[in-house]
Amino acid sequence: MKLLLNFIVLSLSAVSLAAASAAEPGLRRRRRDQMTTVLTEPDSADEGPVFGGKVTVKFTNEAFQQPFGPFFVLTHNTDETPLFTVGDEASAGLKHLAENGDPSMLIEAYNNSAHAGYVDAIVAGVPFFGGDSLELTVPYDEDFPYISVVSMAINTNDCFVGLSGVPLAPGLVVEAPGYDSGTEENNELCSSIPGPACAGVSSDNEASGNGEGFVHVHRGFFGVGDLSQSGYDWRNPMMKVEMSL
Repeated sequence: MKLLLNFIVLSLSAVSLAAASAAEPGLRRRRRDQMTTVLTEPDSADEGPVFGGKVTVKFTNEAFQQPFGPFFVLTHNTDETPLFTVGDEASAGLKHLAENGDPSMLIEAYNNSAHAGYVDAIVAGVPFFGGDSLELTVPYDEDFPYISVVSMAINTNDCFVGLSGVPLAPGLVVEAPGYDSGTEENNELCSSIPGPACAGVSSDNEASGNGEGFVHVHRGFFGVGDLSQSGYDWRNPMMKVEMSL
């Protein structure tokens, strides 16, 4: 049974699990995260990070009719287990988030890691519809100079947006696609979709199974189930991420 609504209700009354956080000074490099995310490097005139300071990260939903669920946010170093890797099998925690919109297993997996700094689930404001933005401020820490983020596109079976191991760098702009966790068949039936598109439809949000077996760039919405392609398909990128001091 999908747990998105139950998780939101419980989490709004819970204490935030944020810890310390991250960045790397004088960062001036261009990188393609997971081979599909487009990064725009900071202007060369920008000042580098100041350890002990803060960086603001803004996430904007660029997809029509594909709202985002709770965000899981992690700052970390290179010794941390990647949140996801394109071409690899999804972890149990990522599977749970991508199918249910519930980041609780990821919180449990990373919260006590020696290689992680800031660890949090952002629930307030959910769902984030197209054009909506979420801003959060994380502390700089030279021990945790990277950020990883995931959130479910909740009108799908197992699509998520995310970053995995991107440097914290003011001025950096990331255009991220939607990813398929590969853990659930994209049958597009309301019995397996937890989002508002299926509100009012009798649904236990069952895991459809028969997934592709690895994380990959999502192919989109084809209208093969209860919802139409014209209403719920999108074109990548799906999320814009902007970092600033």
